[in-house]
Amino acid sequence: MMEKFLLNVFSKSKYAANLYCRTLKAAMNKAITWNYISKNPFKGIKLPKIPKKYPTFILEKELNIIIDSIKERDIKDVITLAFFTGMRLSEIINLCWSAVDLKSGIITVQNNETFTTKSKRERIIPMHERVRLVLCNRPRRDSDRYVFAKCGILYLQEFISKKFKKSLLQAGLSNELHFHSLRHSFASNLVQKGISLYVVKELLGHESINTTQIYSHLQNESLVIKSK
Repeated sequence: MMEKFLLNVFSKSKYAANLYCRTLKAAMNKAITWNYISKNPFKGIKLPKIPKKYPTFILEKELNIIIDSIKERDIKDVITLAFFTGMRLSEIINLCWSAVDLKSGIITVQNNETFTTKSKRERIIPMHERVRLVLCNRPRRDSDRYVFAKCGILYLQEFISKKFKKSLLQAGLSNELHFHSLRHSFASNLVQKGISLYVVKELLGHESINTTQIYSHLQNESLVIKSK
């Protein structure tokens, strides 16, 4: 019955069907761990392969077009940080001033009592000059804990994401882009400049190099360009 359902979804959306399948398979694995069932009924279900979809990204000149179309300073600054640090939106929203070292030029993505990173590991990111400029010019009082809080209240991720989508429309850029594309842009631009995938992995906070491998095709393309 589930195979019939998944194949029906596949005929309409290949990526949605695969997401359903992975999620259900993971849920059944958890059910095995909890001793609800003895084997995974989805183990034998295999959907047709789908074409590999590479992450979409933008260049710095396109970032500038997006930023120029935005009026709110906070939104401009959040987007700039995402592009030049590769930090997740949740990490930027929860960024504390105590994790910003302007003198050494580093940002520490930290775990604390109110926030935990996706990988549950802390990491250090060197500041790009534009990031340093943004942070140096941020309004700050001694009592402020968060870099981007408004009157002490943190921004909602949905609010920032919607603002970013609106800016894409105003800038006339692809609607396929989303806020997470800024993280992809950070990684993609580094790889195209010849930075090792292992370095990118550490900067992004990936647990496995396999996750970072989605950018490996850009490494190959960069080699081809340099050889011409």
